[in-house]
Formats: sequence, structure tokens, C-alpha cells
Amino acid sequence: MPEKTLKIILYHMEEGLNNFCTTGDPEWLEKVQKAEERIIELNSNPNQIRVTEGSM
Repeated sequence: MPEKTLKIILYHMEEGLNNFCTTGDPEWLEKVQKAEERIIELNSNPNQIRVTEGSM
């Protein structure tokens, strides 16, 4: 996975965790889990490298 793609996904994970800790809103935790699933998906299928704001 390209470094830039990983950085984008990790940024979304960090943002989601910070917002979850601040607000306690479980929706943020779901977004973190979605980002984690995306990393796993991209590692198992490297042909799907395109990451956009909407895919998070």
C-alpha cells in the first residue's frame, strides 16, 4: 500500500478516536473501525488502492 494512502487512512482513524474520546459518540468509533477494515481490505487486495474522502 502506498505510504500516502496509509497516511490518509491513519489520519481518519486518529481523528475518529480523538472525536470519540471527546464526545463519547459511538458513530466516531464506527468510523475508526471502518478505516481499520479499509486497511485490511487494501492489504488483502492491493488493486483497490484508490482512497477518497467518500470511501472513509
